[in-house]
Amino acid sequence: MNSIVILESEWDNDLNTTESVIPVFELFAKHNEVCICHKHYHSNKELLKWINDYINHKDHDICYIAGHGSGKRLEGLFKDINIGKLAENIPQEKKRKVRKGLYFGTCDSGKYINELFDRCYPAISWLAGYTKIVPWFESTMIDILFLEYFMFGACRKIKNGDSFEFKNDSIEIDNSTIRSVRRTYARLLEDVKLAQLCGLVVRSNKNQNLLI
Repeated sequence: MNSIVILESEWDNDLNTTESVIPVFELFAKHNEVCICHKHYHSNKELLKWINDYINHKDHDICYIAGHGSGKRLEGLFKDINIGKLAENIPQEKKRKVRKGLYFGTCDSGKYINELFDRCYPAISWLAGYTKIVPWFESTMIDILFLEYFMFGACRKIKNGDSFEFKNDSIEIDNSTIRSVRRTYARLLEDVKLAQLCGLVVRSNKNQNLLI
């Protein structure tokens, strides 16, 4: 079964707040029969521990990091986390058969995607994130669509048209995006203008830079 690791920080320090990305991801998981592993992080040490566990676990496809971001920092409950230093502490290993990716569902983190990638490759094969301050709900929808395309493919479009191809009353799927960061990214920008406005970028070992 496909599996996603979600590492989420607290969105604020209000005891009554229940905001989380989990309800949105649970809908995606139920629709696609995806297993979700959800953990909270409050410090650099905790986040590094969960990322290392993800890297060493062959069954998890993607690690999604949710929380507030500002520049090179992620907001922890008591102390901010420097993602540059975080990347430096990810053990450098030989290239793995299973390609591991980190998706930052946070504001601003994408500005430093090349620097981060250079520090954590080859343990991490690809990174994605936003270069701008982004709206919470809309950016989460973009993230879900990226995962859909990457893990299960995108709806196949009729050539030179805006509608979709059908076969036996079912929409045909374009499998070319599956496990391809580059094709997933290109298709997402084509389908969702907001992804470009939010400054979504990706970086993998097969391309030097996909900055918009």
